[in-house]
Amino acid sequence: MRVERYGNKNGIVYQGDNALLTFEILKHADQKEIDAEKESMSSKIMSVASEIFTIGEYTVASYGYYNNLPHELRILIRDNHLLPEILKKQVRFMYGQGPYLFQEETSNKKRIRTPLSENDYDEVWKWLDSWKKSGLLQDFRSYLKLCIQEYYYTEGIFSRWKYNVSRRIGGRIPVRGLEYLPSTRVRLGMKGILMPYDLLEDEQLDLALYGKWELPFRYDYDVFDRFDDTDPLRFPVAINYVKDFGFGEEVYSFPTFYYGLKEWIKGSNLNPKYINSYLKNSLSAKLHVIIPQTWIETKTKVIQDIVETNRDRERDGLELVTTYDGLEEIATTFNYSMVQKLIDAKLKILTEVLSGEGENQGKTFVSRSFRTEYGLEEWEFKDIPLKYSEFVTSIITYDKRAVEIIIQGKGIPPSISNVSKEGIFQSSGSEAYYNYLIYLNSLYYAEDFITQDINLALQINFPYLRKERIKLGFFRSIPDKQEELPPKDRYASISNPNQLSNPNQPPNTDEP
Repeated sequence: MRVERYGNKNGIVYQGDNALLTFEILKHADQKEIDAEKESMSSKIMSVASEIFTIGEYTVASYGYYNNLPHELRILIRDNHLLPEILKKQVRFMYGQGPYLFQEETSNKKRIRTPLSENDYDEVWKWLDSWKKSGLLQDFRSYLKLCIQEYYYTEGIFSRWKYNVSRRIGGRIPVRGLEYLPSTRVRLGMKGILMPYDLLEDEQLDLALYGKWELPFRYDYDVFDRFDDTDPLRFPVAINYVKDFGFGEEVYSFPTFYYGLKEWIKGSNLNPKYINSYLKNSLSAKLHVIIPQTWIETKTKVIQDIVETNRDRERDGLELVTTYDGLEEIATTFNYSMVQKLIDAKLKILTEVLSGEGENQGKTFVSRSFRTEYGLEEWEFKDIPLKYSEFVTSIITYDKRAVEIIIQGKGIPPSISNVSKEGIFQSSGSEAYYNYLIYLNSLYYAEDFITQDINLALQINFPYLRKERIKLGFFRSIPDKQEELPPKDRYASISNPNQLSNPNQPPNTDEP
């Protein structure tokens, strides 16, 4: 092997006549400059490449950087100790007591929903209850629950419309039903190839591609037509995308809370790992070991004597001494690496004594001191002070702040989320009633997106519903104030729900 240098920083390593590798020597400042340039170039490339990409004959709109936002969002929220329950709570608030038909009226400058009896619209409910029997993926209640969940995660919903064969000849029930499709599987696209610098408009994306986008180098996907609002019965199967656009979003919707809270969510997810790793790997003594030179010189002399003895024993045909004080494979030739191996063997024993996860704490390490002309010679162990309490406290303080910011970013008051600023689940007080009313009133906005597809399907199958201003929504009852209820209908005790005289009423949180 030979090395040929070119200047002070570059060179080539040869093995025989073949160039084996090239190398360059960089200062730390040089490396930082190169890394910064790479990052800059990468961000410029991704800002273009992340908007669209091509698969076969199709151009596909990328859903976030690397076309992986829904999957990234799912993993990040799944691993958080707070957000899954907060989002599930929002789903439960929205769903309330389930779907119902209502007639919308205006009275005293207020829009009022009048619930309608299922008996009066039996054919509508028969169609809704027939989805699963017709071979669809979900029944209509499961479909709505999944749509609610998807909305609160991504603020967009993919629905696959399935039709009866008789749709094109005036069949009585043209829409067979709807299926929820997860955003992790669906991307919008078009046939044909666009250049990265071409403008991409949502109107151009007339196809929906269904596949496992989180898996790299997978090209097996199904292609569906995108739902046509101007001609809903045009395709035998179509995928519609309902989204709540944010500012600057052109194709897909993005969760409003996500980017502002992303780093806080990451930090909150890492905190338990930091603490557990610290307890596992660092909750033990940290020592600086000082090995006396006299000890090394003494061990060196002993090893040299053993090697000299082995030469004599080899000459006399006797068995060699091959081990000493943890050192193995001693033969008839001495070198100083043997001393280093002996030191390593001692340090290994010391490390095993100090390490562990709380087991066998009674282990000991034995060393021997001896007196020389310079005084007492012995191994010295100096404790490295570690501030365990300060480390754990700082992690907990950060986590409390992260919880507070996440709750604020989600826009849910503590009395609704049942999470205080410190991240502790608590019983809400009297303010919960009024916060609940305000929160219920804000749900109509999200409900409009969630029920958009199913209400359109109802109007197509039963045109008279539109004329009568009848829609499907979610019934959410408003609890009575405790002081307006007779004593027998109130909670006897918050701490003992078995004493309820009327279990259908909410607990009285105003009474001490």
